[in-house]
Amino acid sequence: MAKKNSDATLPVDVTGATLGDAWEASIKALVGVRRPLLEGEVGGPYIEALNMIIHARSTSVSPVVSPRYRYAFLLSRPRSPAEPDEISAIRDRLEYWPAGDGVLNQLEGIVSLLKRNLYSRRAVASLWNPCIDSTAFNAISPCILQFYARGPREAPKLGLTVLVRSSDAWVGAMADMWYFSRIQASIADAVEIQPGPDFDHPVSYHMYEQDVPAGRELLLLDGGLE
Repeated sequence: MAKKNSDATLPVDVTGATLGDAWEASIKALVGVRRPLLEGEVGGPYIEALNMIIHARSTSVSPVVSPRYRYAFLLSRPRSPAEPDEISAIRDRLEYWPAGDGVLNQLEGIVSLLKRNLYSRRAVASLWNPCIDSTAFNAISPCILQFYARGPREAPKLGLTVLVRSSDAWVGAMADMWYFSRIQASIADAVEIQPGPDFDHPVSYHMYEQDVPAGRELLLLDGGLE
């Protein structure tokens, strides 16, 4: 579900019962409003929504991945450890962040913190490395992950908020949401609670011109354009 908003410059909030539903709602919100075509540095012309909030009420209920996501095959593709892709970079930064003469496993630190204080507001992992990413051609996209336990003491759930500097709505967003939901589930399991909601906040949520017709097809299947 998306809040109706005909002004393409204003932030948009979308909500879905599952990750797949939330992603579909975000695509409909992006292509359902007339947006100007902008010139891109990397992938060519694109349309964009700034500061979209994508809320999935559950990250464990199906469909976790939308059946309309055309790149689902990428999620199960075997990866070489040396493959220079963003997922490899994210894993390295979460588990092998340089720290003094050693490395810091941010995920282990978050689990340890939540076991000491389940309701901590400091269960944060940073992926952005200013020494590399501020000048990199393909800088990493997700920047900050924050895990938080909320709810009644007898049945809390582990939520996740992800700040993303730039997200390719049609190709990359669903894959990112799925990947981080797996991390959320593993941390929830380690601290022995259930995974809860997911909030993704892409600052630039965009779709390249060649993908817009496919995005509009999805919208037309469920009620048409504004």
